[in-house]
Amino acid sequence: MERCPPTSGPSARPTWRSPAPWTRATPAPSWRCSPPTPTSAAAVLAGWSSFFQKEGPELRWEPELAEISRSGDLGYTVGRWEARRRDAAGNVVRSEGRYVTIWRKEADGRFRVAVDAPLLAPGEGEPPGLERTAERKISSRAGDLVVEAGIFRHAGAAPSNGAYLAVRRRTRDGALGAALETLVPAAMPASD
Repeated sequence: MERCPPTSGPSARPTWRSPAPWTRATPAPSWRCSPPTPTSAAAVLAGWSSFFQKEGPELRWEPELAEISRSGDLGYTVGRWEARRRDAAGNVVRSEGRYVTIWRKEADGRFRVAVDAPLLAPGEGEPPGLERTAERKISSRAGDLVVEAGIFRHAGAAPSNGAYLAVRRRTRDGALGAALETLVPAAMPASD
């Protein structure tokens, strides 16, 4: 995990990228290094504070697909995001990508983000020797939608690690089938 370089001055902007993007509601692909994971609402707000400044970065997203469980308590959206920020020279830098957001209905009846991650293009299939460690599993009350998020490690010829998010839905025959999956390498290439 990289540490963010110190930032200061009027053009400084957050440049984080998380290997576990669901640990906070942030556009992980537009970030470049990983700070400590915020563990409180105040820490998340502090991480997003520059987005609320007049000249701060902008983030826009648009859902393209949504699905909800039969019990109406768990769902997900998939879509495109675009971020714009200013670099040290004042030039506008644009980043874009796809995202998946998992929504869970809370006791008060409102939906809140449970997991948020970049949705990367699928590779050539899962490499042999990929080890997954689930850190979080969420199921709908009806059991027809299941989300698993965790860390992966690959010890093959090109060792790598990162985060994964898998969404499974119950099919007509009663089995859980893949709805979507994303692997997010810890050392993800720059998106701008």
